[in-house]
Amino acid sequence: MQNYLTALCLTFLLFTACQSDDDTTAIAPPSTTLTASSFIPLAVGNYWIYDRYNIDLETGERTLTQQDSIYIDHESIINDETYYFYANGYTNDPDDGMYLRDSLGFLVNIEGNIIVPEATFTDVITGPIRDNLFYIEYQLLEDAIDISVPAGTISSQYYKGNIVPLDDEDERDLEVSYYYNEEIGLVREVVPYWSGLYAIERELVRYSVQ
Repeated sequence: MQNYLTALCLTFLLFTACQSDDDTTAIAPPSTTLTASSFIPLAVGNYWIYDRYNIDLETGERTLTQQDSIYIDHESIINDETYYFYANGYTNDPDDGMYLRDSLGFLVNIEGNIIVPEATFTDVITGPIRDNLFYIEYQLLEDAIDISVPAGTISSQYYKGNIVPLDDEDERDLEVSYYYNEEIGLVREVVPYWSGLYAIERELVRYSVQ
């Protein structure tokens, strides 16, 4: 199993006007619902750059390890539907990514599977079982939070995931934390390793969104 839980829960990164800035002006708070466009605004040429940190959860030490890039590379007509190729930019492989489209507020892949559902304050969304070890229960929390990242101070919605071990005797207490703005998408995330000793944090550095 790949310990890094971000590989287990697709991270979707995500301004209605074209922007690429270091603006520190707070952006308007998000609405009460996160739809597909909140997670990824699907337009060719959109991109997001993140600083990635490794965090020692015992000492709090935070080490910058690399920058990650996410971008929408191209669009294609598949089965009479327009899909956008979401490239994760972690490798030099041009095929490293997936085709996605917005279907009534849900992100779906070419097989029609829901990759990211619409999220509201009242919903608890249960993810699939991972490696016969755990599943994750996600919930959108109501209070917007100002998150300061290299890209600026951005009002963001907290999308929390409680990691639930399948073993009733497993007492580890782990959670994943995502902060989204409905115009930008993912602003910040913290995802633990299954060991509970370390976590990966990503912060938005710059972006360009149509």
